Amino acid sequence: MNAWSAANRGVARHPVLAFMLISLGVGFVTAVIPPIVDSEILPFGLPLHGVFMSLGAGLAAFLVTAALSGCAGVADLGRRGVRWRVPVRWYLIALFSVPVGATLISLVIFGPRALATPSGG
Repeated sequence: MNAWSAANRGVARHPVLAFMLISLGVGFVTAVIPPIVDSEILPFGLPLHGVFMSLGAGLAAFLVTAALSGCAGVADLGRRGVRWRVPVRWYLIALFSVPVGATLISLVIFGPRALATPSGG
């Protein structure tokens, strides 16, 4: 029995479990590697392992789809992942509404000094 075919059958029987194990496994493994956890390459002190957890979820989606539907399923998943469903303005609204809203709330609560004091300081 081929190990890959046994893995494919296991994923086919329990796709959600396989997705969770792969995505969380990648996230937890990268969360405990000190060069990744201690890196300072992302702005605003964002943890780099959060990026790897997101990549782990994407990797898990492609692996589970490949096991269930083969190359055609992976190609379809890729096409659906890059398809624009709404106009670009809604992506911009979603991207900027949280920081603008947080800034406005900070101004209401703390006044103009909210803009003068950096976050966390």
